Amino acid sequence: IVACGESIRLKPYTKYFPKYFININSKSVLNHSIDYWMMYAKNIRIVCKTSVFDLVKQYIKLFYKKLHSYPILCAKR
Repeated sequence: IVACGESIRLKPYTKYFPKYFININSKSVLNHSIDYWMMYAKNIRIVCKTSVFDLVKQYIKLFYKKLHSYPILCAKR
């Protein structure tokens, strides 16, 4: 799951938090992606920007206990 990008087209929604935390039907974009891929994939890897790496890692720990052991990769520029 790629959770990167500048989110320019989604401003002003992304002014204060990343686009993958925007809610759609009471779930974040990241939740929708994780739930979808958990149905089809044995392993899930999340790639995110350096600036939000810790935030995404904490989010996974809170909401997805099963994914805690899967790697969250940091994309450097």
